[in-house]
Amino acid sequence: MHALIICGGTPPTKNLLEKHIKQADLQIGADSGGHVFLGYGFTPDIVIGDLDSFKYTNHENIDVLKIESTEYSTKLCALGKKYLTDKSPINLK
Repeated sequence: MHALIICGGTPPTKNLLEKHIKQADLQIGADSGGHVFLGYGFTPDIVIGDLDSFKYTNHENIDVLKIESTEYSTKLCALGKKYLTDKSPINLK
């Protein structure tokens, strides 16, 4: 299983992202990283974060999981594993 997680900050080039998307079984946008996927015309499987910087008017076909905590690194791994297992995001506070 190969997961691709794109975070905020300086985005990868479209060619680099496209290369890794082809190899990934799961594409995750970590908060504003969701915009990177969408900006290049791709749709992440899920966007996870406090969503303060992920504002997009059309969330159709995108699972979104809002986390009220800043402990992303620990929770992101657990949430990604849970999502891969049953495709049903859970809310953690």
